[in-house]
Amino acid sequence: MVWNETIDQDTTTYGNLSPHEQDYLHKYSDLLVDYKGEWTDIDLTGSTEPPKDLFIDVRVLKDAGEIQTEYGVFNLTKDSQFYVRHADVQRLIQQGYLQML
Repeated sequence: MVWNETIDQDTTTYGNLSPHEQDYLHKYSDLLVDYKGEWTDIDLTGSTEPPKDLFIDVRVLKDAGEIQTEYGVFNLTKDSQFYVRHADVQRLIQQGYLQML
C-alpha cells in the first residue's frame, strides 16, 4: 500500500486496517521518508519494472489542473486525452487522476 499509493486516512483500505496495522503503516511510512531523505534521487515508491513504452496515451478521469513537464504544460481536464511520457504521469495514474489507454 505504501509503495503504490500515498497514505490517505479517508480511503476504504485504511479504514479496514486494525489500529495496530494503522500504527505500523505510519511508522513504516516514516521510515521510508527518512531513508529516502538520505538519497533524494531514489524514488522508492516508483515501479521496479522498466516501462514498456516511454510515451503512453492517457485519459483524464478527474480534473487535476495544469502539470508542467519538460515537454510542456498539460491542462488535465476530465475526459481529455494526451500522449505523454510515462515517467511524467506515473504518480497521477497511481492516484487515480489518469487512466492508461
